[in-house]
Order: sequence, then C-alpha cells, then structure tokens
Amino acid sequence: MTYLENKIILESKFEIASKFIDNLESNERIQKGFNIGTYTNLHFYLNNWFLFRIEFVGYDAIKIDYRRRKVPNKEIKSMDFLMVVRKLVGKSNLKHRQDFYNETIIIRNVNSYYLELVNQAIDKYYEQLVLKDAKQDSNVSNNEKVLREENSPPNSENILYNKREQRILNIRDASGINVSYFKINREERNLCAILFHILLIGNNLKLFLKKIDCNFPIIDSEKSIYLEYAFIREIWENIRKKNGISEGNIIKKKIILDILNLSKTRYLEEMSISNFNNFFVQSITRKPSSVEIESPGNWSIAQFDKNVSDNDEFLKVCKFKWSFNAKPDIVINTSNSQAVCIEGKFKSGEGIYPTNKIEKEIFHRRNLTFVGQLSIQPVIMNLLNIESKYILLANSKIHSDTHVPFTWKEIFGEMDISECPIFIKEWLKRDDIN
Repeated sequence: MTYLENKIILESKFEIASKFIDNLESNERIQKGFNIGTYTNLHFYLNNWFLFRIEFVGYDAIKIDYRRRKVPNKEIKSMDFLMVVRKLVGKSNLKHRQDFYNETIIIRNVNSYYLELVNQAIDKYYEQLVLKDAKQDSNVSNNEKVLREENSPPNSENILYNKREQRILNIRDASGINVSYFKINREERNLCAILFHILLIGNNLKLFLKKIDCNFPIIDSEKSIYLEYAFIREIWENIRKKNGISEGNIIKKKIILDILNLSKTRYLEEMSISNFNNFFVQSITRKPSSVEIESPGNWSIAQFDKNVSDNDEFLKVCKFKWSFNAKPDIVINTSNSQAVCIEGKFKSGEGIYPTNKIEKEIFHRRNLTFVGQLSIQPVIMNLLNIESKYILLANSKIHSDTHVPFTWKEIFGEMDISECPIFIKEWLKRDDIN
C-alpha cells in the first residue's frame, strides 16, 4: 500500500474515534458507562507493521498500547514510534493528563485533540521508516537524501500532505536552502545565548574576564549570569509585593523624586496618585492608575513633554524611563556590587532613542540629539549602584563611547568549547563569525 492509501485508512479510523469521543459529554459518559462496543479496541497497522492499539479505559481515558506483537513473518518492536508520540503529546499544553509507562501511554480526560497528535506521530514515524530504508539502500553520500521505497511517491521524505491529500509546500526545498537553521541564523540573541552557555562551562568565565581585561573578583556565593537583564523592573514589581500598595506608593514616589530631582519636586510630592501618574503617563488604550504609582517604563514622552520644560530635566526623565525598558543582552555579576554588561550585535547596528515619530519630533523641536542605545546601560547600572565594565560584541570592532569593542571571533577563540553540543561547534565555524 502507498503512503497516501495508508493515511486514508488510518485517518478514517481516527475520524470514527474522534467523533465518538467528542459526542461523549461528561454526564453521558457516566450514564452510558462508556460501553462503546466495537470501539473498545482500535488496532493500527502500517504496511503490515503493527504500530499500536488504542483502548478506551473507564469513561474518561484512552490507553495507547505499544507492546511487541507478532504480525506475518515479523516481530515488531515499536518503541521508536512510542518516543515520537511521547514527544508530540509532551509538547501539548495538557501534560498533567498523561501517564507514561514503559510501553504504554494513558491519556486522561481524552478528546480528539490527542488523536490528532497521534495522527501526526504516524506521519513522522512513517517518514522515519522510509528515510531509514533509503539510507540503507543508498550509495550516495550522507548529505544527499535518496528515497528507494517502492510504494512511495518520489521524494516523499520531503513531501507533506494535508488531510485533503493536497501537497504542502516545503519551503526549504523550494528555496534550495535545505540546511540546519544554525548554518544561517542571524539572530543576535542566539549568539548571546551560546556565549551564556559557554560561560557556564569549566573555566570559561575566568578566561573571558581575562580576555576583556576585567579584574573584578569573583565571589562564588554572589556570582550569576543573566540574559536580557531587567533587574530594575523586577525591583519595581517587588516593591508592591513586599510592602503592599499603600506603603509601596510612598517608596516608589520617593525613589522617582530623589533620582530625578526636578524643579517641580515639591509640587509632585503633594499630588494624589492619580495626578502624579497623569503628570507622566498618557495612554490611548487605558487611563493611568488612580491606585498605584505606575512604572516609569509606562511613562509617555509626549505627556511629560508638556510638564517638564527644562531640556536637561526632560532628558533626565527620558533616560530614567528608558532604563526601565532597556535590557542589556548579557550581564555577568561577578559579585552583587560589580558586573560586566555585554551588548551583542551581529547584522544590526546600535539602536537609538526615541523610537517613534512623535517622540522624535519632540526631540527635534527641543533641539535635542537622539540618544544611543548603549548609553542607557550605564544609566541602568548606576541606578543599581553596580560598578560595571561595558563590552560590545560584533563581527567587527565598532567604536563606542561607553563600551569596549571585541569581535565574536576574539571572544569565542579564547573559550573552551569541547563540551558544547555539535551544533554550537559547527555554528562557530561559520565564515560570517570568523
């Protein structure tokens, strides 16, 4: 039987089971005692290979059974297929409804959603069988995929079909770029994540600090490394959690006024929560809170532009707001009082503030220069009272007034990557990193 013929048979069984399960509301299941007659066991085969049996257990669960069974002239152990199903079901958002055993899965509170997952697993498993046979029969190199399955359509390992038997475009083949994603990935976050991973291995953190000429002592009980550092925002959130809204408002207002030290400080001190927020916050989708001091990250430049006339004070308020929105790519706390702040670039350049048209027009009207993304990181670390060294990683050295530039090649070249997964080792061999 061909792949499509098998799919039609299998899907017809799933359709019967799915309709039956969907029609069984909880009260009907109890009343009927789940006496489903011929639907109690559904056996699934593929090209005479026994795959599994679905058995309805009680009135709210199915058992998918994978025990080895004999079929004509073969004994099939379908543990590989079991792993495919486990992986697919495990990715669902209903993990708490599963019971995994050695060769059995019991799924609680079942519905046709699970049958669809198993249906997807059949597709994946069938492809694995075909590809396995193709590799065994092929005399070409491992980089070329040749399909020799007699009953399968040409190139079926790269052809997917929907339930209407319509071919689904494989964009990797259609583009001629059928490579692992890490070969072409341009995301800076991925490179930062790789560096994060490498820094946690062996002696690499010390090697890195030596490379960037950083003499901060490492205190093991305080040492920590973070991706997308948002310490200020978490502190702000925990003020309320620790002190409650009322006491938290007093603390938040004092922090804002002491740091900004505006000429209108006395005026702002006497404001109600609602008026204080209205001084800084403007939103077309909601009213500022009348109960709690809002995070400076929610402030609107267009709003406090009306209320803060002095340019120096205005710029100070802007930078304070941006410090709640900005997140350095990697921060290494060698201790609670010292850190290395890393910004990673790959194809993009430095971002600037402000970011939208209206805010840029305000800066033009005030004759203010736009602010570089990197210059906000010292603002963040100063607000946290953490002595910091600032590093800029890119494909080529980029001048910065605040950050010491290094290339990815310089940094990764100093690291021990022997314990890294193969894909990371291959990623770091790419020409655009070297």
